[in-house]
Amino acid sequence: EVDHARKAILALPTIDEDARELEAEFPGIYAAMWAAIEPEVRRSTEADYPSYWAALENMYLARLSEQEAQAVLTFFRSATGQKLLRGMYGAMDTGPMLAEMVKTDSATIDAKQMQSAVDAAKAKAVGQLGPEDEASLLTLVASMDLGKFRALGSETQRITLDWVNKEDPEGEEKLGKLYDFLRSIG
Repeated sequence: EVDHARKAILALPTIDEDARELEAEFPGIYAAMWAAIEPEVRRSTEADYPSYWAALENMYLARLSEQEAQAVLTFFRSATGQKLLRGMYGAMDTGPMLAEMVKTDSATIDAKQMQSAVDAAKAKAVGQLGPEDEASLLTLVASMDLGKFRALGSETQRITLDWVNKEDPEGEEKLGKLYDFLRSIG
């Protein structure tokens, strides 16, 4: 999340005319802004991770049998599962979401934007799998109903979307002050 926030801040001058003009007038201002807000973004994100992981854990406990949960854990701890996770998180492109947020002046991500980003990342991650990953994938597929597994993916996305869009008044106030300052010098 912190890395995605960094990329979003640094990309602003490439997708927003006002940001482009401010960067042209004050070269490096978005890099300096990221340096100023990164500790707050990191603090806020890390402080809220426990609630996010607890929500995911509760959802999985409610939806999976012990045997299914063990199969999922075993898969994601395997080399193939780790490759899939790294590939998906590494392929997540938040640029289109950011561009839409700037265009609509929205501070939230909607389900359609999230689904589009996740689908693209999944496609790239799956494209990185090879024949050496087949056995792990077949073991996972044999361990549970695929419809149930897909439903878990959808519910995980919903929980993630709720977490990403969760309000943080304290953090938003701090970031708002910085943004107001930047606008005042632009």
